[in-house]
Amino acid sequence: MLNVEAASVGLAVAHLCLGEALRGYVEHNTIAADARSKLLLTVALAMGLVSLITLLCLVRGATAARLESVARRLSPLVVAPTIPLLTNWSIWESQPLPFLLFTLTACFLFRQTLIIASDEPALFGEKGSLRALAVATKAAAPRLSAALPLLIVLAGALAYAVYFSVITVRAHWDGVTSTYDLGIEQNILWNTTHFSSPLFKCSPLRGPTGGHFSLHATFIAFAMAPVYALYPRAETLLVMQAVLLGAGAVPLFIFARERIRAWPACLLSICYLLYAPLHGSNLYHFHYLTIAPPFILAVAASLQARRYVWMAVFTVLALSVREDIGLGLAAMGAYFLLSGERPLPGLFLALGSLAYSVIMKTVLMPPEGDGASFLYMYEGIIPAGEKGAGGILKTVMGNPGYLAHTLATGDRLVYALQILVPVLFLPLRRPLTLLMLISGFAFTLLTGRTAMANSLAPIMISFQYTAHFTPYLFVGTAIAFGSMTREADGRFGRSAVLGATVAAVVAATLLTSYQFGAILQTNTALAAFQKFHFRSTPRDLQRRVARAKVLAMVPPNARVATSDCLVPHVSNRANAYNFGGNPFDAEYVVVDYGPCSPDTHPALQILGDARFGVVAFEPPYIALKRGAPRDQNVAVIRSVLAGSDLTLP
Repeated sequence: MLNVEAASVGLAVAHLCLGEALRGYVEHNTIAADARSKLLLTVALAMGLVSLITLLCLVRGATAARLESVARRLSPLVVAPTIPLLTNWSIWESQPLPFLLFTLTACFLFRQTLIIASDEPALFGEKGSLRALAVATKAAAPRLSAALPLLIVLAGALAYAVYFSVITVRAHWDGVTSTYDLGIEQNILWNTTHFSSPLFKCSPLRGPTGGHFSLHATFIAFAMAPVYALYPRAETLLVMQAVLLGAGAVPLFIFARERIRAWPACLLSICYLLYAPLHGSNLYHFHYLTIAPPFILAVAASLQARRYVWMAVFTVLALSVREDIGLGLAAMGAYFLLSGERPLPGLFLALGSLAYSVIMKTVLMPPEGDGASFLYMYEGIIPAGEKGAGGILKTVMGNPGYLAHTLATGDRLVYALQILVPVLFLPLRRPLTLLMLISGFAFTLLTGRTAMANSLAPIMISFQYTAHFTPYLFVGTAIAFGSMTREADGRFGRSAVLGATVAAVVAATLLTSYQFGAILQTNTALAAFQKFHFRSTPRDLQRRVARAKVLAMVPPNARVATSDCLVPHVSNRANAYNFGGNPFDAEYVVVDYGPCSPDTHPALQILGDARFGVVAFEPPYIALKRGAPRDQNVAVIRSVLAGSDLTLP
């Protein structure tokens, strides 16, 4: 056993020594012949050194049982070779599936070896063990020791809020946000703050008279309005989103602390803050759905603590985020009902949440336009001649073979692993906790593939839809931690199994967060379909200045139509339209002809419109005003065409 551990450490050292050659070695098994020889020699030397030490120990009187105990204590070292491999993001950037399967295997092995190791005496005696250190710390500073886990969670939540506020606001300033969805969501909130009509008026999407209520019931906007009114800018939404998501670690800690000790609860909360799907939803502009997890976690914490008034408050807030939140809350209520932990409150939560969603979607929300919102995503599983949720249920309940055939795709497998590997599938440990995954399954994995590219959005962790999984997944993980007793053979105690499992979850979260998240490295994190814009370039700074000069020409309350990437910068007004050729009743039109736009046709079209004249031109931005003199239009057209092979439409 000691030789296996020595070989593992030697291989880990050899992997580190390969440096940049490691990627080619893993992907194509190609390195220089002398490098391969050195790698094998390193492993052999490590094994030889440990064999020599073992022999000397035997000569000096060590027993075979003692050496075996040491080997068992050091058994987690067998996963050492995986660390250099799994912390090299470039190896796995285009191969997420092998990475996730490799990570899952390594972390399960790590967990099992930790359980084995914990059953042995400490290498340097009990005085040198972590348990002795914890006891000494608690005796020396009992109040600090008791408060420290919560303080760490609060510090982590604050650090998360600051970090994601900074990077998302900076990306917004650099012009990478767009109509979908920061421009839309801000306009809804601005109109809600000013009690505009119709309800949830959404001018970027629907024009001067259109509302968003037929798509989503985002009543949370009324609760956010007082904060937004203090500084009515898109930046406020981004900061509120980061603060709320970071704050979600606190109710998770409170919930988990009631089931397991404070320190494992603290580690689980930190895992939540490092959870890559949480990062992905946070990076993709602002969405009301994205901010659901903290409210859902607060419902779980208050329900468990029997704080039923607070449970009601947080339930209302969670349901107000979107009408589809009710399904997940109903499933969570069903868990507390069927498990017998909080049967009566669980029943009220389940029935109330489900009733809200059904009544809101089928009775109160307008059926006009896109009233059956986003059902196109289920196109692949709705039978011919059927429509709506009824058609979906007929396939799910009546034809599971077709459902499996349709949904068993590589994209869904990768997504499911990205969601579940960080917590090592623990919510699947008990049948009842599976209830909590119903919402995520229904709104992401169940979606059918269509010809539209956006049909992939629900099964990518870089979109807001991960919010249907995140809170329930961590509640389920806390429940799984709390339910662990003895292993099947009865040999290992509960504390050993729980400690090893928590450590393995931390390892899995760190590895997946490193590969897919936005904190530990910034090369691979996605926002929607694109890599997130982490760093400002000199060109970005120049565009900021030009954009500010042009937008300064537009009065704050004027009706304005702008290019896609400009909408979030002007949608803090009653009427701000996404200009794709139709300016509606806009007094001003502001367009760009830079890389954000697919082409320059909209710019040329409005420049050729006899109703609008140029009032500001700061490449690549052009501002035009209805009724203004058109004497500059031709010169601007020539400037636009100078860098383009387009002709006037």
